[in-house]
Amino acid sequence: MELRTVSIKIILPDEPGIYNLGMRSGTGKTYLYKSLKQLSSFNSNICAISYEDNSDNIIEKLSNNQHTIIMLDRYDLYVTEEIKDTLDAIRKTKVVLVSCKDPYNNLPYDYEASSIKFGKDFIEVK
Repeated sequence: MELRTVSIKIILPDEPGIYNLGMRSGTGKTYLYKSLKQLSSFNSNICAISYEDNSDNIIEKLSNNQHTIIMLDRYDLYVTEEIKDTLDAIRKTKVVLVSCKDPYNNLPYDYEASSIKFGKDFIEVK
């Protein structure tokens, strides 16, 4: 699926699931988060969450039926068992992009290892 900001095209997986964006720094995860956060103010299907958000609202945001694309930036800094259970429940209906340094202990078992490719005018999750 393709989304657009003023300056870039964002290409995301078409299939619902949990996509772990990898553990390495400097690959574009936070850039993707900021781009999706910007789009979320115009597109109610997108939800971008970071450790700076109010943790009381995270479960509500994840469970919101309007949100079909969810980005969790720095997920390992605020993960709880309740959040993990919620991710497991929504993984078949939403595209969930996760930036997580320790996926083995923090993500549900069923996730896709993904990577980010980006250039001057695009960012793609593969």
